[in-house]
Amino acid sequence: MKLTETTIQNLIAKGATRWTKGDRDRLYLNGAAEKIVGLETTHYKSGSISSATLKGESISNNRAGKISDIICSAYIDLTTGKLYGRVRGDSMDLLRVALDDLLLEAAEREAAEAAVGGPLTDAEWAAALAAKLA
Repeated sequence: MKLTETTIQNLIAKGATRWTKGDRDRLYLNGAAEKIVGLETTHYKSGSISSATLKGESISNNRAGKISDIICSAYIDLTTGKLYGRVRGDSMDLLRVALDDLLLEAAEREAAEAAVGGPLTDAEWAAALAAKLA
């Protein structure tokens, strides 16, 4: 999965961080991973998870914590386009599918922007998607 610079910047805006050293170029997903997969959590003052949803469906706090631990430590090697994480499993598969969807949408948006000769606002992009579905 090769990322364009625009997609990289969008992920950074969501909380990812870029790290480069020598010939290494990585994008650590951090909190952006939760937004990408649709994981939402609320926390007690102690920091413990008090409630959690995944794509709008309620999940256990324990599962949310495990998913967050796994996906938030993941990174994309920007030279190869490969996704790396501490473990393989359902959580990484969830992240991989969500990233593929994100990249597809980013490619579609960049093609639409190229067609009009400049960047689209979020409202213009939403209208273009709605017209496509109609």
